[in-house]
Formats: sequence, structure tokens, C-alpha cells
Amino acid sequence: MVDQSKAFEIECDASAFATGAVLLQRDTNGDKHPVAYYSKALNPAERNYHVSDQEFLAIVRALKEWRHYLEGSPHAITIWSDHENLTRWREPQQLNRCQARWMLYLTRFNYTIKHLAGNKNTLADALSRRPDLTPEGKDNEDLIAIPSEKFINFLTEEVKEDIKAKKDKILPSDRFTQDEEIYKYQGCIVIPDDAELKKTILSQVHDHETSGHPGIAETFRKLAKEVYWPGMNTYVQNYVKGCAICQQFKIN
Repeated sequence: MVDQSKAFEIECDASAFATGAVLLQRDTNGDKHPVAYYSKALNPAERNYHVSDQEFLAIVRALKEWRHYLEGSPHAITIWSDHENLTRWREPQQLNRCQARWMLYLTRFNYTIKHLAGNKNTLADALSRRPDLTPEGKDNEDLIAIPSEKFINFLTEEVKEDIKAKKDKILPSDRFTQDEEIYKYQGCIVIPDDAELKKTILSQVHDHETSGHPGIAETFRKLAKEVYWPGMNTYVQNYVKGCAICQQFKIN
């Protein structure tokens, strides 16, 4: 039951086909409890949005759905997203028209966006993947050989050390920032131009026994939340299309 005297928190997520969100409040022990759930399919235009915009849309939709609770709340709203870039939306930057419109809408609320690791964002993630919100005739994202446990940490310490060791293979760009020995682009780790390293990362995200062989769109989404390299989308398409298990179970 909603208690207007308590602060609200929202956990949001987006998949390739829908957004999901959970409205929560904390008890006297500080434990979070859901008080409402929401999910909605993406329309064809929204499915073509960049991952960051889809994740941003998940937040906007949640605020609109529960605005009767949230607008004018005496407490700041804490919004949790597993897309770390969103924690920096208030920083000066060039916005597209959709982003500018969404940012204007968000000014109606007293909120803070915080990062929530993907393996802890399970409720909103599940809501964004409801089978009834997934269009028919898509790739094998919902026909998987192994039950999906999306949340393997593919950026292991070993992989991060390999990224640092091969950082000289990154073509410098004024778009990148440097955090110790790791380059970043819009909050994502820049991967060196190294075939073996890219293959290792893709194998963890797509082929690992707990990954479930997701389709092209979902494999790219998992990567795009954490890492970046030029041509990553094309690389993912070729990798998944060349996966024997995916081709075996693909719906024609």
C-alpha cells in the first residue's frame, strides 16, 4: 500500500521491445518493497532508439504513470537505472529533440538518478521482457537453448587488465575521457582494436552457459550498457549470425 509520507524509489529498465518499472518504498528497516508495477511495449519508432534513449524513455514513462504520487512529493524521488550514463543527464551536453522534451518534463519532479547494477535490477528487467510485449517474427531472443540468466559480469578483472594492457590499440579521440588507464566514451569503457579481446567479450555476453544465446538486439544492448568500440553493432550482427546454436534454433 502506498504511504504518501514516505519517499518513493523507482527501478527502471528497457529491453529491445518494452520498458518496465517498479515503484518502491522502504520499511522501517530500510528494506525496499514494491507498491506498483508498470510495463509498456515500444512502438516501431522507439525500437530504433539508441539504448540510452530507450533507458531514458523507461524513466519518463514511469514518472508519467505514477505522477499522481510523485509530483509534489515532499521527498526526493530516487530513480535507479542500470544504464550509468543516465546519472549524468543533468550535465551540460548536446540533446536531441526527444531528450530535450523529456528533460523538460523531468523538471516537474524532485529526483535523483542513481546507478543500479544489472544483477540487482531484476524486477524492472523482467517487466521489460514480458513475452506478450515482444512482437512475433523477431530473431531468436525469446527462443533460447539455455534458460537466460542475463547477469554474468563479462567485465572481469582479467578482462579489464587486458583492456589496460592493450590501450595503445585505441585510436585517440577528443570524445574519450580517461579514468586511470581506461578510456571511456559516454560512460562506457572503450575496447581496444584487438580481435581476441573482442571475441572474448562477445563470448561471455552471448555464448556463456548463463547468457542464453540472446539475439542480435539484446546482445548489443548488453554490450552497449558497459562498453564501446567503433563498428560494434556490425561486429555483433556478424557474430550472432555466425553462431551455430542461434542458427539452429532461429525462427524462420
